[in-house]
Amino acid sequence: MRRPPLQTLIALVLTALWGLGLGITHLHGDIPFVDGAEATLTNLRDTIGGRRQPPDLVTIVAIDDDTSRVAEHYPLPRATLAKIIDAISALGPKALALDVLLVDPGDEAGDAALEQSLRRTNAVLAAAGIFPESHQRVTDTSKEPLARVPSALQFIEPQQRFAAAASYGVVNVQTDKTGTPRFVPMLFRSGDRIEPSFSLRVASAATGEQAAVISDQIKIGSHSVHTDTGYLMPLSFYGPRGTIRTISASAALSGHLPEDAIRDHIVVIGATVTGGGDVFPTPFDPVLPGVEVVSTSITHLIAKDGLIRDLGVRYLDLYFAVGMPLVIVGLLAWRRNTIGLVMVFCVVAAWLAINISAFKHGICSVPPCRSPRRCLPRSSSVRRSFGLDAGRRAVSPSRASVCSASRHRDLPSIWPAIRVSLPSLCIRKQPLSLSTSTVSPVSAKRSALLPCGNC
Repeated sequence: MRRPPLQTLIALVLTALWGLGLGITHLHGDIPFVDGAEATLTNLRDTIGGRRQPPDLVTIVAIDDDTSRVAEHYPLPRATLAKIIDAISALGPKALALDVLLVDPGDEAGDAALEQSLRRTNAVLAAAGIFPESHQRVTDTSKEPLARVPSALQFIEPQQRFAAAASYGVVNVQTDKTGTPRFVPMLFRSGDRIEPSFSLRVASAATGEQAAVISDQIKIGSHSVHTDTGYLMPLSFYGPRGTIRTISASAALSGHLPEDAIRDHIVVIGATVTGGGDVFPTPFDPVLPGVEVVSTSITHLIAKDGLIRDLGVRYLDLYFAVGMPLVIVGLLAWRRNTIGLVMVFCVVAAWLAINISAFKHGICSVPPCRSPRRCLPRSSSVRRSFGLDAGRRAVSPSRASVCSASRHRDLPSIWPAIRVSLPSLCIRKQPLSLSTSTVSPVSAKRSALLPCGNC
């Protein structure tokens, strides 16, 4: 048997080294120069897959143009917001998620009414992380489980009176360079503090199940949701605006909410008013409301119908990064004619077919964005306090942090598995989790502000 020429051996060795280097770098989640191509390919596969019917789990109650006309004011007065919450609560939702930042005090009567409304229901409020730069490259090679969790300069939390009446989570999302949301971080850190995401809070509140963070998975009760590096959950959009059932909040004010859309559902209240700015481009819609992005992530957590993007899939990418170039170079060296080119085309076509099929079955085998941006939810209170004029302002993590002494958390440096106790948000070496079956909703929510005994 004839030995291959030296040039062919050199080409194969260089190809293997290139693929291996690319794959190993991808395992560490940092290849910024391919972000644009990745975003384009992901959008293409979403478009090919087409619109999907979401599970009947979440209903959006939108603060839209009709609501602002009925209320004769925007942003809505807090007394009006309290009426909307009361109307929804009367119909028995599993949980009520308020995708609005309540960081500044309003008039006393309105704040008091809203506080009482929150105490009467199983509510989750939105907080946000402030990140000082527009991009971050993840280069931390530490083996600490939380080393790659997004690190905020500080958290913007609801007013104390509202936080005492309901639990809350961080509502930031991660976008690619085009501004399309790709991931929702499940955990955030600021110094020694660890906070769960808004979506994780809502899913735990709605199911009444223990929420745990173990290895590269999020466990809610008995089922697991796979996450990517840094506990990022990939997003897979169902379709354009309105694909997830959306009802105008004006129906709540007029007493015409459809009971079948509220009872035993998760209800997410958020702004979709024209000019509100809380919109994102997606493969299906150039202006998808931020509240629908949040609702998509909540649905993924409960229905387990999102993309699988974890370490196992990254290793699969590594094998393809090494194997595909070797096969192509080998075929070209073996048949340097039309037959060789046809065989290469067939191999590439087969790879594309496998890739698209895997994507349609929930496996994301193209690397995600490497230069993440974090986005902040719109709130008039935030604009007054911080001068923000965009909906979910693109920001990104930094290692600098500010930690409130009253909410300080101890973090062990290394442990194989961690659990997040959602009421106290304390991370411990031994397993710790939330059981909502033994406490009332109000007491469970109030305990969100109380440190545990060892903190």
